[in-house]
Amino acid sequence: MAESHVRLTIIGRKTTIQRFVNDEAWQKTLGVRYLDWLELFPGRHVCEFDSRKAMTQAITAVSRSWPKLTLLVDVEIQRQQIKVLLVAKAGRIESSAINY
Repeated sequence: MAESHVRLTIIGRKTTIQRFVNDEAWQKTLGVRYLDWLELFPGRHVCEFDSRKAMTQAITAVSRSWPKLTLLVDVEIQRQQIKVLLVAKAGRIESSAINY
């Protein structure tokens, strides 16, 4: 799998987001490398990272583990010139992809 750049927005209750952020299991599942937190608001956190994992499958797994959170994922695979947008909630995914 080619390396991708990922922007992840986590939306939900403040306490649930805090538990999510402090649980490193999601980072392992998503194959997080070079994590950078961009926004830390009570109902929304945003981070960026690089990964070599297949993001659709990985984000589905994370979403199943955190059903009260909505995960918005913007994935860019520059080498293949693909942009993928995912919305995940309770293990269900909506996605769209474009080539550029």
